[in-house]
Amino acid sequence: MRGIVFSDLHLGNFRPFSRIDKQGYNTRLMNGILVLRQIVDYAKKNRIELILFCGDLLDKGDKPTPDILELLVATFRMLIRCKIRMVCLVGNHDQASLNGLINIVSPFRDYVTVIDRVENDLEIVGLNVVGMPARRDMEDLKAELKKCPENVPGKKGIFLGHFYCKEILEADVAGLSEKMECVEFSQLPQGFDYYFLGDYHRPVVVPELNLESVGAVMHHDFGDATRPQGHFIDIDFDTGEKKYIPVTAPMFVDVKDRKFPTKDDIPYDYYRVHVKDKKQRDKIQSKLDDSWNVKYIFESQPKEAQELRVDIDPTLTPMDAIQSYVEYLGGSPELAQAGVDYFQKAASARL
Repeated sequence: MRGIVFSDLHLGNFRPFSRIDKQGYNTRLMNGILVLRQIVDYAKKNRIELILFCGDLLDKGDKPTPDILELLVATFRMLIRCKIRMVCLVGNHDQASLNGLINIVSPFRDYVTVIDRVENDLEIVGLNVVGMPARRDMEDLKAELKKCPENVPGKKGIFLGHFYCKEILEADVAGLSEKMECVEFSQLPQGFDYYFLGDYHRPVVVPELNLESVGAVMHHDFGDATRPQGHFIDIDFDTGEKKYIPVTAPMFVDVKDRKFPTKDDIPYDYYRVHVKDKKQRDKIQSKLDDSWNVKYIFESQPKEAQELRVDIDPTLTPMDAIQSYVEYLGGSPELAQAGVDYFQKAASARL
């Protein structure tokens, strides 16, 4: 039996590198909808019965807008008409409460099977499916993983999760698991034939464990744009044969025609702001909106303390800050280079 697996759609009305089309929709939102409809069309043409989604349907699940809901309902109705079963795991971006039980995916239960809590195994088209939705607290995640049932003997089992796994991180970047909160494969319920994880946007396979980071189905920011184009997985659950189908919707920005700076071009202190005291910090902060990601460094602190305060997650890229700057200015593509230039100057001046 064949199925489709994908993850991290992150639908949203993104401002950077977007415009409003003739129908009044945000073009980057429509790119995501086009990806979802490509998957539905592919499933229909290839007589696929099951689609598995590994979390983060929306980018801001606590702030859904009518246009997103309208487009999703229309797409999910296509699934019903085509008699295709879809399972949606709740990701961290889908949640509006700490325990994840209030989320944007649950209202779509009439169209898809929603996994927003640890439940007993689900038998879906002859497969045993168990899911572990995202949890914002790592200790809560580990505690709930202990409640997940192991696979039913004699059944083809699939485990879905939305979190970082040590073996995935280490297979991608050596030493990364020491810098990121993650669980180990041994903490997952055992006995499943396939383990598919969302949340980590890079596609990574650990074949000896039947473990796979599905990867983001499409690019969402400058960090994603440095990775391979998104795809979804066509898998034969009986034989294990997989096909990786690239998405055809346009990327949010064409990296082929634009040279983006690397982390060597813009030092990481592009968003470190050196201030004399809290008064100066508050004055600067009052002029910035929430899209700015700023770390304030007080000059009165010893150098050792300053270095501790600016220890930055190595997975962040200068592209994320440039995107925030473009969004702050209004989101037009013409301002992209202005954002690059600004942060190059800011890095030199150390603000």
